[in-house]
Amino acid sequence: MILVNDSHLLSPSLIIYLIRLADKLDINLLTAAQRKIEVNKRKYPVEKVKGSAEKYTVHV
Repeated sequence: MILVNDSHLLSPSLIIYLIRLADKLDINLLTAAQRKIEVNKRKYPVEKVKGSAEKYTVHV
């Protein structure tokens, strides 16, 4: 089991299914994750949101 947050777990079967689905759809998971990290860096700039629980739109 993989911990998603404090109370939710993803089953290994689900993770395998999602990896196989990404493979069948020709999605590079590493590239997709890197792109998502870049989006989040722009959406949640550290110097503006560190320590804040406010929605990102407050900081735009």
